[in-house]
Amino acid sequence: MTDNDNKAKELTGRERSLANLAPPINLRSPEEQAEIRRKGGIARGKQMQRAKNLRELANMMMESKVSKEKARSVLGDLADEIPEEDLTNGALIIGSMINEVYENKTAKAAEFVRDTSGQRPKDQVELTAEVMTDTDRSLMADIAERLGIMHNKKDE
Repeated sequence: MTDNDNKAKELTGRERSLANLAPPINLRSPEEQAEIRRKGGIARGKQMQRAKNLRELANMMMESKVSKEKARSVLGDLADEIPEEDLTNGALIIGSMINEVYENKTAKAAEFVRDTSGQRPKDQVELTAEVMTDTDRSLMADIAERLGIMHNKKDE
């Protein structure tokens, strides 16, 4: 074994990891920084394209038609209630979730159906605290007066 091998064995895993780290980007030359950013931009573009392709594939699969027999195997008699042109994988998933709600009383399935149908309640926060103090109002009135926006009753 060489001296370098002995030194490498003396380092802990964390120390070896730290030793292999590249210097921070702000300590590199402007040319290196530009190249790193360029490569990062390319990688991010590829990542976004993969995500878009996956969404499009999922939508295509959800909209794919299924046979009446397949629908009956998944939904039972409920399949007869759905017009044949509307029998898609998405319809089977929704129907399966509705069956899950009735059979197992699963709240998550009920939320899924509700949210998918567009009936999700809005997340609203109501502010009831008084945010403007009397001092703030006085200041705003003074500013408005100076700008000629408000008629000051003191002048009358």
